[in-house]
Amino acid sequence: MVFSKIMDRIGNYCIKPFTKHRQNIALVIKEGWRKHSVHVFVEVDVTDARKKIRKLFEKTGEKYSFTGWICKCAAQTLLKHKDLNAYRLGRRKLLFLTM
Repeated sequence: MVFSKIMDRIGNYCIKPFTKHRQNIALVIKEGWRKHSVHVFVEVDVTDARKKIRKLFEKTGEKYSFTGWICKCAAQTLLKHKDLNAYRLGRRKLLFLTM
């Protein structure tokens, strides 16, 4: 099958059934597309994050961007919670990349 050859090139992965909980969430999201969207502004205190980046600069002498730090945090979260690092394969399966 062509799909399995493509998947072999991306590395290790596993396929699990789509849980009933995730099916319900997908249904709610699908129905949500029919409704009007509400846009909001969110304010987040990043003082502690900026202090950590500043301390890292003082320690290493290298500058780090705030965006890069956020990406690093997101990557660490995906490594810790591997179920978030998955995508839908058909209607009832999830494909998880394993590292």
